[in-house]
Amino acid sequence: MHVGCPIWTNKAWLGSYFPLGIRDADYLHHYGRQFNGIELNTTHYRIPDATTVRRWREAVPATFRFCPKLPQIISHDRALYNADELTLSFCRAIEGLGPTLGHAFLQLPPTFGPEHLPRLERYLLDFPDYVPLAVELRHPAWFANRELLASVTAMLEALNKPLVLSDVAGRRDALHMRLTTPVAFVRLNGHGLVDSDFRRADDWAARIAGWLEAGLHTAYVFIHQKDIMHSPSGPSISCAACTS
Repeated sequence: MHVGCPIWTNKAWLGSYFPLGIRDADYLHHYGRQFNGIELNTTHYRIPDATTVRRWREAVPATFRFCPKLPQIISHDRALYNADELTLSFCRAIEGLGPTLGHAFLQLPPTFGPEHLPRLERYLLDFPDYVPLAVELRHPAWFANRELLASVTAMLEALNKPLVLSDVAGRRDALHMRLTTPVAFVRLNGHGLVDSDFRRADDWAARIAGWLEAGLHTAYVFIHQKDIMHSPSGPSISCAACTS
């Protein structure tokens, strides 16, 4: 069970979650003592160099997991076209995370619809097998047709790629509840610590505990809030039911 936030560098956390007076370089060290995973969004904007990746790996415990987002130049700008070299560069870079590498994830843009399914399948077939990868679909048409969704999830299951579960208001279709591998990748979006944030977190805790009992191997859960100050303070689903 790996739970975390989308960032670790937030000066507003000083005095609340991090000790006062620490250097910026020490933020990840302290973050890694409170959480055991992170949705690594910084890789969405640039491919890190080897020195940076090594510094990340050395800052956290061996049980910590990074889940790097694929660069937007691959997923959004090129929409998976002519992205082989960039993909290889990204995978070689994050391979340096060693045992702290969890699942990378491909967040496709809302404009990437079912008409691009052959392109997605080709990209996933060619994706380096030494980097675990989850896939997030955002175009509503992926979820509007049950037969289409069934074919997509069957493809991901055959390729051993988790389909990301997004629990977000206004897009309940993206909460498809289909596990395509023994790994669950959940993005839980809250709304300012309202009561329903905590109720949903409790529901996820119970649900994931049941999945783990039924044979789920790994669960990644990343908490998003409108105000980044709220992400660490709640909701947290690292409960006894999920860690027992």
